Amino acid sequence: MREAMSTPITLAVFTGSLRPDGVSAATTHSVKAALPAHVTPVDVDFSGFPLYDPRLHLGPLGSPDGADLPEPVRRAYFVVREAAGVVIVTPEYNYGIPGGLKNALDWLSRPGFKSVFAGKRVAVLSVSPSVTGGVRAQGALKTVLGGMVAQVFPFPEVCLAGALAARGDDGGLADAGSRERVAGLVQAFVASL
Repeated sequence: MREAMSTPITLAVFTGSLRPDGVSAATTHSVKAALPAHVTPVDVDFSGFPLYDPRLHLGPLGSPDGADLPEPVRRAYFVVREAAGVVIVTPEYNYGIPGGLKNALDWLSRPGFKSVFAGKRVAVLSVSPSVTGGVRAQGALKTVLGGMVAQVFPFPEVCLAGALAARGDDGGLADAGSRERVAGLVQAFVASL
């Protein structure tokens, strides 16, 4: 735990859905709103990542400063590398992780067991208009993160379902209870860094 809670830190934030008006974006908005003033969220944009193919590496795997990575993967690499922790908000697509998010994690998981995610603290939330709240995607995501030797933050799962996942007029979650659950996870996560 940090000795001075006012020490500035950054968090890398992944929004698993690419829809800017979706419930994942609303949840990410509420994540950011719950952050203490000394924490700066930095969005990880993976919308332009090529499909993962080892042949696309530009140099030896694991080159210093991500020199082996194509743009925009390299930019995301730096965001994650410099962040004190990572927050991932995921929806559930066909009982699993959205393809774009999984592709981003595949890129950032190399070299195996020594990637930018190795040892990195990660908080996970899921959200879905369905009755499950994305719980299956959250479980699958935690399995993937385990394979990347990331440190998944141990906290009661935040899986927002149905009306709890609705978007409010301010761009965040409409439901006050959902915002409180998100804030509880985020604030505990930040305090653990």
